[in-house]
Amino acid sequence: MQFPLEVIAKINEIISDIVDEDAHSVVRQRLLETIAQAVGFEFAMLSETFRDGNQMKVTAIYEETKLMPAVEKILGFPLIGYHFEIDADYRFSAPPAEVFTHISDYHTQIPKRIGSSIGKILNIKRIVLVRQYTGDQYLGAVTFATKETDPKIDLLTYLCNNHLVYALRLIREQAKQARQRENHTRELEKRINERTDALKTAHQQVVVSQEILSESYIDLEQTRQVAEARLQETEMLLNGLKELTDSSDIDGVFTSMLYALQAILGYEDAFILNEKSTDIFELISTTSSKFERGKWYANQFFKRILSGKILAAFNTMQISEWQEQDSDICAQAVSALHIPLVTQNSKAILICTHSVKGFFTRKHIELAERFSILAIQALSKSELYIALEHERDQLESTVGSRTAELVEVNQTLEEENAERRLAEETALESEKRYRSLFERTHDAVFFLSLDDICLEANQQAADMLDYKIKEVIGKNIYDIVASHYHETTRKNFKSLLSGDISPIFPCVFYKKDGTEFPVEINAAMVYDSEGQPIHIQSVVRDITERTKAKDALQEAEQKLRSLFDNSPDFILLLDQAGNIQFVNHVEESPSPEEVIGAHVYNFIPAEQHDLYRENLEKTFLNNEVITIEHQALERWYISRFVPIAGDEAVTSVMVIASDITERKQTEEEIAILAKFPAENPNPILRVTHTGEIIYANPSSAPLLSVWNSNPGQKLPDYVFERCLDDSKQPKIILTEFEVENQIFALSFVPIKEMGYINIYGRNITAEKESDRIKADFVASVSHELRTPLAPILGWSEILLDEAPGEINEEQREFLQAIYDGGIHLQQIVYDLLDATSMEAGSFRLEMEEFGFQDVAQKSVKFVLSEADKKQISLKLAISPKIPKIQADPKRIEQVFVNLLSNAVKFTSENGEISLRADICQEDGWVEISVQDSGMGIPEDALSKIFDRFYRSEDAVSANIQGTGLGLYISKKIIKGHGGTIDVRSTIGKGSVFEIRLPVEKLEA
Repeated sequence: MQFPLEVIAKINEIISDIVDEDAHSVVRQRLLETIAQAVGFEFAMLSETFRDGNQMKVTAIYEETKLMPAVEKILGFPLIGYHFEIDADYRFSAPPAEVFTHISDYHTQIPKRIGSSIGKILNIKRIVLVRQYTGDQYLGAVTFATKETDPKIDLLTYLCNNHLVYALRLIREQAKQARQRENHTRELEKRINERTDALKTAHQQVVVSQEILSESYIDLEQTRQVAEARLQETEMLLNGLKELTDSSDIDGVFTSMLYALQAILGYEDAFILNEKSTDIFELISTTSSKFERGKWYANQFFKRILSGKILAAFNTMQISEWQEQDSDICAQAVSALHIPLVTQNSKAILICTHSVKGFFTRKHIELAERFSILAIQALSKSELYIALEHERDQLESTVGSRTAELVEVNQTLEEENAERRLAEETALESEKRYRSLFERTHDAVFFLSLDDICLEANQQAADMLDYKIKEVIGKNIYDIVASHYHETTRKNFKSLLSGDISPIFPCVFYKKDGTEFPVEINAAMVYDSEGQPIHIQSVVRDITERTKAKDALQEAEQKLRSLFDNSPDFILLLDQAGNIQFVNHVEESPSPEEVIGAHVYNFIPAEQHDLYRENLEKTFLNNEVITIEHQALERWYISRFVPIAGDEAVTSVMVIASDITERKQTEEEIAILAKFPAENPNPILRVTHTGEIIYANPSSAPLLSVWNSNPGQKLPDYVFERCLDDSKQPKIILTEFEVENQIFALSFVPIKEMGYINIYGRNITAEKESDRIKADFVASVSHELRTPLAPILGWSEILLDEAPGEINEEQREFLQAIYDGGIHLQQIVYDLLDATSMEAGSFRLEMEEFGFQDVAQKSVKFVLSEADKKQISLKLAISPKIPKIQADPKRIEQVFVNLLSNAVKFTSENGEISLRADICQEDGWVEISVQDSGMGIPEDALSKIFDRFYRSEDAVSANIQGTGLGLYISKKIIKGHGGTIDVRSTIGKGSVFEIRLPVEKLEA
């Protein structure tokens, strides 16, 4: 959408005319006319809220010539000033903008009589209703009508929501300030008149008794002079306030303060200091240039002033802040009066000086106290004016920022209003205080007669049932209680009549439209002063969201069960004796009933029982992950023994068994076929130490075709170089080559005795496709698992923050358990996804240039709250010599968070953890270390610490949670960056993880 700059310019010009209340009606009319003409609408009507937002009033109309007389003739009353009732559903439940195709669809709360009249005259084709909000405050609505079928709706809503709403808010704010100034002026005039009347009365009494009581006359005359002096001081303060109030120039306001206050206090010089940063001040205004040389820092004296104290210094050389200044400054400022000017956005100190010691007295302090209040009000208003001007100038580019500021100002005003209301309410009787609690509680409250009739209900009760309060009163409680809960409700209410205490019990209510929803009822009997029951008080809480969260958790558990059931691997849970406690899925034979409770050795050949038993016992004893290959049910499996730790020791072992029968068969076939190369379906070649091909079986033809080589010729350089590199490695390495949409895995095996190298190939296209399908499956299941986790975590956090209402300690404990369990499950899903992608080779780094300091600071903040709970000291020491590096910042941060989180888990209370980084002078690499003062790592565990699913025995015995994947993933990430990670540890003294990363740019 293109912005109509000329229309926006005209709107800004109109807004600039908002100077007083007399111009408000004209500004509204001009704004409505400008917007309607810009978007091509024939009729527009502006309605604004008043009387605490419960009514709407028509404040401006744009129409064709002679339209209004015709409309008003039909209606029988003028539209301008017409008002009508509205409710919360109209203000907040409906969308901000609604478009109607015909007058009959115009179903808002604008009276139908008005809508029908307008429709008849204008032949309406489209009606647009735009609601006007600022933050969560509803200002009103604008109705536009047109004969066209395709009006400029986007432009209309933009101009209304980004310009008209700003003008309406400004008009309201200005009218509010005008009323406040008027009330303040009226109050001051009242006080002046009262004092004047009092002086007149005193003067008359003096005249009557002056001949008899001459001494009394002198005292009264002095009193009159003091009163007149105070009146003059008040007038001077009011004049100073008038000069300051309407200014938007902060510097000008400060300068005016200095000279306005000089006439009252009679000081020689003055200057203003503003807090630039913590305990450091800068000079922003002065009557003498000599103070510009001073350097001001806050000690105890200045901090007392900033807390709101007005302090006079009899001798400035006794004040620490003054002792730090040049001697010539102190010589001319022997005594000083310090006045705080603290607003919401700034902290300043106004300092008046005099060359005479002890010049400033208690009278000066009293005058300064009164002027300080007026000056702070002036500064606050000036800051508000500046904020409004800045919002107007930056409206198109910073709408979001301006809105946030307006919301903040609105919240501040609401808080002030709330404080005033609270101060007024404290003087009310206890019945009114109880009424306030009754109306403001987040729960629904019903007062029931002894025969179950609703005597009274609060607004929350009406909103919960979608009734109005007057509809709820007089209704039998069993008209809103679901029929299948009548008996339970009667039983609990009957126990109240017998003097028992009814427990909190669940129930189901009906809304007005018949919709059922779950609630929780807490009922109590109310007695009169003589102990006789008079009615039942029932507090009802809507538990719909809690029920949804519970259902979502059950759904997550079901999806986790689905993840196990659909896994291509067998997952078993074994006790220490080898009995099967759980299996995710079984074949048709044996059946699940035959497997659960049976001994695992029943399904394993006898010759492999010892191997299986040895590794199962080792897993229970050493709490370590062990991987073995074995046979079971006439197939080959690779099984991982993963310990499941309880409070003190391993309680069971999870066995993840992957079927490798096909792989075993392939290996056996390769071993057999290698004896007969010519008949082998896989490529087999032999090359000399110079790269010459001396043999190639027929299956090598696709490779030779791509390499453009034949027996007797040399291999391509890039193939031979890889051949030499891999053949020098201590173990056989598989190298992948893509040939005509087929993927071959080649192993280069040196035959040192003969001086040549054998090349064995295998087509792994199907395996690669299988890995891809497996990765897609894990990603899909993880997505399905994360989908219900998001609302579980979100709603749990909202309930813990008590946004819907207060919760008791037992509820908080249950909710915290749900939230913690969800976070733990979410981290397991993320770790499994990372580990799976790393195994499948699909793990990728997103390289970019970034500052090392930023990533380190974010990582420390992530674990700071957990460290604070254990009172662990966290130290960060990053050398400024480290340049920006080329790496994946999110993955580097993941490594730091993993290491720091482990350090916090394994460090006891009052321990220390540090994250340090510097440049190595020898090779220019970045060297990072994460050191803790925790329990340390056993020496036999250091070689396994980076293995998948490995968890040390100490971690299990200490009941420290973890998946055993964090360090495995961290090592993969660092290795992917071309770096290294190692660990050093001493039992009882702590551990140090050391990382080295290259600074030069890496290829992603």
